[in-house]
Amino acid sequence: MQFEASAHDERGLGSGLAGTYACYSRAWSPYYRGQLIKGRLSIEAGPGAHGLAATYRETLPTGQLLLGGPVNPAKRGLYVHLKEAGGDAQFFLCLFPQTQPVSVLGGYMCGAAIIGPEAQPSITRILLVRLRDAAFGAETWGGYLPAGGSIAGDLTSLGIAVEHPETIDRQLEQFLGADSGGANQIPPADFRAILNVFDRHWLQHAG
Repeated sequence: MQFEASAHDERGLGSGLAGTYACYSRAWSPYYRGQLIKGRLSIEAGPGAHGLAATYRETLPTGQLLLGGPVNPAKRGLYVHLKEAGGDAQFFLCLFPQTQPVSVLGGYMCGAAIIGPEAQPSITRILLVRLRDAAFGAETWGGYLPAGGSIAGDLTSLGIAVEHPETIDRQLEQFLGADSGGANQIPPADFRAILNVFDRHWLQHAG
C-alpha cells in the first residue's frame, strides 16, 4: 500500500512534496507581538492508496501543539487543512503550487491565536523550508524566535547553511512581514461595534 501511494503521488500534482519542513510565520499571540514562531510540518502518504497527509507541530509555553490533516495539491495552489489532535484548534494553509525540487513552500496561514485573552481570526504569511535530514535538531528546535533573531542562523542549526546570511535574512523578513507588519488580525472591538448595529436592527425587525 505504501508503494502504491508513493507511485500515485509521483504521477500526480503532489509529486515531490513528501518530507519535513521548518516553518516560520508571525506570532498571533499578543504576548509575542512582532516575533516569529517556528513550526515543523511533515508531509507523507496518507491512509489508503491515494493522497497526502500533513502533521504540524509548534512548541508553545503551554506545551506541544499538534495538528494534522489532508494535503490537497491543485494546479493553482497547495492547500492544507490542519485540525488539532484532541482539541478544537484549526489552521488552513493556502500556498503557492510547489515547483521542483520543492526546496521551499510559501503562502498564507489562517486560524486563531492559541495563546491570548480573546479569540481573533488571524492570517499571516508563512514560509516552509525543506530539511534534508528530518531528524536534525528535532528534539530541541521550535518555539518563538528571539526578537531580532536570524532566520538564516536558525536554519544553520538545522543543517541548512546558506551563503550571504544577512541578505537572506532581509529577504525572508521582507516576505514574512509584508502584510501589515506580519500577522493580520481583526480587533474584537471593531467587529463587536458592527455586530451591535446589526443585532439591534435584526431584533427590532424580528417577527
